[in-house]
Amino acid sequence: MRTEDLDGLTSTHPDCIIAAYADIETGVTLLTNSNLSFPREALDELCVEAALTLGTPDAPPLGGMPCNEAIKVDDTALFLYLRAPDEATDALICMCRPTVEITPFLKAARACLSDPSAEGTA
Repeated sequence: MRTEDLDGLTSTHPDCIIAAYADIETGVTLLTNSNLSFPREALDELCVEAALTLGTPDAPPLGGMPCNEAIKVDDTALFLYLRAPDEATDALICMCRPTVEITPFLKAARACLSDPSAEGTA
């Protein structure tokens, strides 16, 4: 994953407010889109929520069934959590406006994770 990948995701999908790549087991944000001005504490909270939602090797997810993708919607935003295909503890975390077109956005987010040019650049 590269910063450029996250920048591309947010530039082609302007309803995506935050795109971050994180180690959800440790709660460490590894990369964010470069134009992000969001408090570090809020990113840490998103990492915790992604870990609770997707699960980690030491902690099963809410509901008990492991998953690789999850979507949460509230009154103000849509949250997307996608586990990295090659790193079970890494995930793409996105916060979008409720107006995001979820199908094309989800396709682009998945492509971001599977882009072979992004491997080894974290």
